[in-house]
Amino acid sequence: MLLTCGNVEVLKLWDVETGTCKYTFGNPGFTVSSCAWFPDSNRLVCGSSDAEKGIYMWDCEGNEIKAWRGTRMPKVLDLAVTPDGENLISVLCDKEIRILNVTTNAERVISEEHPITSLSVSVDGKFLVVNLNSQEIHMWDVAGKWEKPLKYNGHKQHKYVIRSCFGGLNSMFIASGSENSQVYIWNRKSPDPIEVLSGHSMMVNCVSEQFGTQQKQNQVPQLGSLAFGTVGIAVKRYPPGPFYLVTGRVWKGTAFGGFKSRSQVPWLVEKYMKKEIKIDEYITHNLTLPEINKAFELMRQGSCLRCVLKMRA
Repeated sequence: MLLTCGNVEVLKLWDVETGTCKYTFGNPGFTVSSCAWFPDSNRLVCGSSDAEKGIYMWDCEGNEIKAWRGTRMPKVLDLAVTPDGENLISVLCDKEIRILNVTTNAERVISEEHPITSLSVSVDGKFLVVNLNSQEIHMWDVAGKWEKPLKYNGHKQHKYVIRSCFGGLNSMFIASGSENSQVYIWNRKSPDPIEVLSGHSMMVNCVSEQFGTQQKQNQVPQLGSLAFGTVGIAVKRYPPGPFYLVTGRVWKGTAFGGFKSRSQVPWLVEKYMKKEIKIDEYITHNLTLPEINKAFELMRQGSCLRCVLKMRA
């Protein structure tokens, strides 16, 4: 099933196999700015950019389960549901983040100084990130233990909606589009990007991380990929089957980034020892030598960027 909504559209539920609309929620006057599934796939929520209309929870048959609306309810710009289904997180009135426990109705409000353009939640549901038009990304903990957010910068965002995402094992990385047509990647522990990728010729509005898995036997296993898109440009993914080789495609791979192991890798080590190149930021795991099989498995899963094996415990 697929949920769709828009600034001038109502919420619709589609059957992706037949392409038919199974249900339209609300009425034509109910404009929906954002929507999200609950993890049980039986409930969904949507938020309206119209003040007072608030947030609605429905089942897949169009029955209203719960609603948060009224004169005190501000417009909803974005929302998300944590993977455990316990918390509903929404962006209200440009600068507020509300974390609501849907079972106990306990809520917490986080205030930002600058307008928020988008919201994303980590896979484990412990953290959230928001993009601000002040050219910063802020990460907050959902449990409410932090007094201040972790901040990330380097990308460009002035007037358009830019959406970021978590990625990697335990959501250790953050990726975001940018108005300068590039994709920025941060380690969660550092405010500065560890990598900048080329995007579209125009701005990159949104990014989405996907863990790679072993697919069909005749396909190359994807070790994790990052899809990004721009308004007006379609995002496509082409599975690299053997037929692509027959039609003239070329696959290339390198060890040590193309450096020669005997003559050039020692030069890289020397540069690293002098702190002239960055390597530590790319290390996601530290394991012992007896755990080498685990290291290989993490690499096959796409969960490990770089791993250091300690010869002695």
